[in-house]
Amino acid sequence: MRDLMKSSLNRVRTGWFWPLVLLALPNCAFQTGGIPGAPNLNPGPLPNGDAIMCDIEKFQGPNGRRCASQQDIDNGIALGSAAIALVTGQKKMIGLDYSANAFSHCGQGIPEAIDFQDMFPDGTAVCVNCGQSTPADAPGVCVAKCKDIVALSDIQPPDKAAFCGATAHPSTNFPKTGCFTGACSAGGNPDPAFKDPRLEAENVVWDDFTPNTMPNGNSLTKTSGSPTNFDAGADSDQWITQGDAYVEFEAMENTLSHVAGLSLVPAGCGKPADCPDGDQGITDINFAISLNADGRYYILESGTIVPGNDVNTSWGTYNANQRFRVTVKDKHDGSYDVVYSYIVGPCLAGNKCNEQPITTHNVAAQYPLRVDTAFRELNATLANVTIVRIQ
Repeated sequence: MRDLMKSSLNRVRTGWFWPLVLLALPNCAFQTGGIPGAPNLNPGPLPNGDAIMCDIEKFQGPNGRRCASQQDIDNGIALGSAAIALVTGQKKMIGLDYSANAFSHCGQGIPEAIDFQDMFPDGTAVCVNCGQSTPADAPGVCVAKCKDIVALSDIQPPDKAAFCGATAHPSTNFPKTGCFTGACSAGGNPDPAFKDPRLEAENVVWDDFTPNTMPNGNSLTKTSGSPTNFDAGADSDQWITQGDAYVEFEAMENTLSHVAGLSLVPAGCGKPADCPDGDQGITDINFAISLNADGRYYILESGTIVPGNDVNTSWGTYNANQRFRVTVKDKHDGSYDVVYSYIVGPCLAGNKCNEQPITTHNVAAQYPLRVDTAFRELNATLANVTIVRIQ
């Protein structure tokens, strides 16, 4: 497991101040006046310097969640957009549920509005002694914390255990095991200086690379083979299974040919090992950007050029180390937009980048997807390939 306990992010997240603000508010999770009866969460012995991040929903009343108004939509974040919201520093108190159950309740295309105790998708920082709390696991901690919070609320569900069991859970991309070490003070207060590892894009882990392709961390180089055919490449071990996501990459040079993007995983595949990618050409990459040997970039979909308005049907010229993205954005109507774009200037974790769209295509939404690549000339290198997705 990657060491999520030590991050090298570049900024302090303002969301970490919310639990501190709650200390001064009545009827909130961090109230110091005590919880009626025995607390459900025992954080363990001091120091309580670790944190589990939890999405804890507020109880809206006996009728359940409300159907989102336009104001809710304007001031909320879709649950499926949570991963991109994290890395771009977006946060709201309202989550938007566009699931089939929500549409059944509210009408097709109308989400349910979820009021969270703290900013979404950051979550509530629950300070514990990692592994020594009761409960000790992250899902159990989130449910126990929820019970303690709703016990202090003005409006309480009739069955706190059932409500919290259904609505409280670890936040987006919180690790399945462990905690965020050093996220709280020894006394158990969230540390506003903590750098949340979830703000960083994931480095792509390569699978199925051909013998003439050399991985180097999250970079990839063609080392041998035909200099005139796309006969080298690899795909990602990580899959995109839902919601909004993107792959981002750059070429080390603009005189060789590199293709990267997202390909559909064949139906019936349960995990990467079940579905090796034996095709290292360009036709099985459904949504791709070709950083070509002529110094121009092209859009390819399943190997077919999407004509641009520049020379040779390209969309423009590119430089070495210029960052490009292929993004899927769920439209919640059975389709997603595939957005091809490039980044201008530096891009810091937890901030929106200066992303310039190239073109957008709306297609039927299909999951899962994985990062896929192809190379033609020798020594062509794709560098620093990253992925943002709901894990």
